[in-house]
Amino acid sequence: MFRFVQSETLQARDSMIGGLRVEIKDGLICVKTKLQNRQDSVGFRYPVLLPSSHPLVEQLIREEHILNQHAGVQFLMGRIREKCWILQGRRAIKKVVSACVTCRRFTTKKPCVPPASLPEDRVKTAQAFQITGVDLAGPIILRNQTKCWMVLFTCAVYRCVHLELVTSLSTEDFLMALWRFISRRGRPTKIYSDNGTNFCSLVGWLVGAADWEHQRLVEKSSQNRKLTQDQLHTSLCQIEAVINDRPLTYVTEDQEDLIPLTPSMFLREIQDVECPEVEELSGHQPSEDNKAKKSLREEFRVRFRKEYLSQLVQRGKQEKVHPFQVGDLVLIGDDNKKRLMWDMGRVIELMVGRDGESRVAKVKTMHGHLIRPLQRLFPLEISNPIEVPVVTQEVEKITPVTKIQKNEQAGAFKKSVKVNVPIKTSRFGRLLNEPSRFSASK
Repeated sequence: MFRFVQSETLQARDSMIGGLRVEIKDGLICVKTKLQNRQDSVGFRYPVLLPSSHPLVEQLIREEHILNQHAGVQFLMGRIREKCWILQGRRAIKKVVSACVTCRRFTTKKPCVPPASLPEDRVKTAQAFQITGVDLAGPIILRNQTKCWMVLFTCAVYRCVHLELVTSLSTEDFLMALWRFISRRGRPTKIYSDNGTNFCSLVGWLVGAADWEHQRLVEKSSQNRKLTQDQLHTSLCQIEAVINDRPLTYVTEDQEDLIPLTPSMFLREIQDVECPEVEELSGHQPSEDNKAKKSLREEFRVRFRKEYLSQLVQRGKQEKVHPFQVGDLVLIGDDNKKRLMWDMGRVIELMVGRDGESRVAKVKTMHGHLIRPLQRLFPLEISNPIEVPVVTQEVEKITPVTKIQKNEQAGAFKKSVKVNVPIKTSRFGRLLNEPSRFSASK
């Protein structure tokens, strides 16, 4: 095999090939190493020189990779160089290992997808909690070993947060928490949820999806202590105040700069805690106060547009976007399963968004069809930018035989050859008639 590969790709005219000193041994081009005086095998002292772009060499690397339990690049280089020397061997081994489907199942990474624009409900001018998202977090174990859950309401525009406490996941308890929220914050025009059963059984207009991570603050504030229901309710109010006072814009050290915007500014508008004096009430008209509050509200919204919304640009490290295509073999990621147990599927349709980018795909699996985002699909087959040159051989031209000629030759052969049909009998000596479709004479 080595002679066949070298005869097609290498020429032994020079003493140097690819920067390596070579010599002929038993009709093979071998590499001169510094281990000639070592008591070792001839293949280790004089490894056979092989190219990296031949199909047989790739098959050799693939077999060594499988025989050595899907070993890595460095290990395969050591094993292969015990008997042969491959030009640009590391590059050729990397190419074969990266194309191994078994290894790709464990080494494939999450693809990068171009980020989408924010929906209209996230960037429109609205009041606090006019666009609201809702979800449940928990359970939280109380001191009396009972369970309770947090209902999280968040504003989609100004990122305000409202927390409620419920003792069960029933629809009735959620509706009571919703009425408490509406009584304090006002009725929203649109609510997004994850379509949970407690949301949809009586409230059919809750749609969408939301992710929440505020449960960490509850765990940190309680410090893994069991609280009573009143203590937990008080902690939720404190956590809500801390989250709503977090800055949304950059905090500078210059005292002359404006104070940073916080969600509580849009939630409470103007903070009036003290009761005004009688002289101040008699000297000002209520209409002037309402005008001042309205102008301040508009100033907050203008600052929010300039200082917060204008900074929502697509930044970060420039990553290469994987070009998914119809027919790609992928793994479907699942957080509740190990990577070895992930389902395998094939992309049958790419759904294009409004901006012309594909971020969702329809995948065919052994259990049916699934619709998954591209971030949850791990590609198993990737196109290698290194093209392998095809080894062409001169083949003698053979005149093709038409179908009519084949039929004539077959008929002539049947006439010249007599077919002896064996006579079949039963164990009692009775002749057996063979069916016509199995008869050898037809």
